[in-house]
Amino acid sequence: MADTAWQRFTGLDACRVTQIPRRPDDGRGADARRAQRAAVLSAAYHAAVSSGGAASPMAAGWVRTAPGSPVHVLVGGLGLRGTAAPRTGEVSLALPAGARGTVVPAGGMAAAMHGLLCWTAIAGIADGLLAEGVGPAQPERVPLEDGLLTAWDGAFGWLLLADPLTPGGAGKLAAAVAGRQRLTAGLAERDPEKAVDARRLALRHTELRQGLSAGLWRVHLLAGAADPEAAARVGALLCAAADITGLPYALAPAPGGTQTLPELLDAEPGEPRTDAAAAFPVYGSTALLAALA
Repeated sequence: MADTAWQRFTGLDACRVTQIPRRPDDGRGADARRAQRAAVLSAAYHAAVSSGGAASPMAAGWVRTAPGSPVHVLVGGLGLRGTAAPRTGEVSLALPAGARGTVVPAGGMAAAMHGLLCWTAIAGIADGLLAEGVGPAQPERVPLEDGLLTAWDGAFGWLLLADPLTPGGAGKLAAAVAGRQRLTAGLAERDPEKAVDARRLALRHTELRQGLSAGLWRVHLLAGAADPEAAARVGALLCAAADITGLPYALAPAPGGTQTLPELLDAEPGEPRTDAAAAFPVYGSTALLAALA
């Protein structure tokens, strides 16, 4: 893409969420809603990549621009907005499912987030062995609203920005992983660590091939605040709160300190990694996006 993630973000139409329906507890907890989000995002992915034009990203996030002020919940892009009600002007939203919101003009979501001076990137680690190693006793995740909002009234924000990867781009990435897998497998008999790497690459290749059906994304996850120390704290809480149990991913604050939001999103993403090293942005599945959203 010739333009940057920041430029694509500033062009997004967005909505401020005003209502989210309360769901009865059916015993499945958040997993049922995650599956619902995944279905919505998968449909939006295919609508975007089949449009023939430039594929629009999706965005979601929270932002509080001043201490003690309200937290705004914002979503944008990819046709997640429905029709407006004639009398109230509120629009229906596909994400969160059944929610309603008010329209934010193009660029409004970016302007609100840009009001925070310091942002830190959250790196993603794509490693199929993480999903294989899931056991019955996983530590319970503390939701972000409990871990952050109950103890902190300062300015903060977090942003999830995801670009749909075209089938051509997804196929190229899968081929690169497959090529490295073949080379690594050839060394596996003499080096046990290469055998582990070959298994990891095989799992990643399978996930990427499945992503041609369910969707693949270039995922930017960021945390912001008014100063570097606060941004680092929000980033750590965001990593701890993200419930990606059972998925072949892990999250960690990226090194390098804080920058402004345009600086982080204007940076050239570089070639996708084929190893399990931390990367920002990370190339991930619709399942990952649904968990983070």
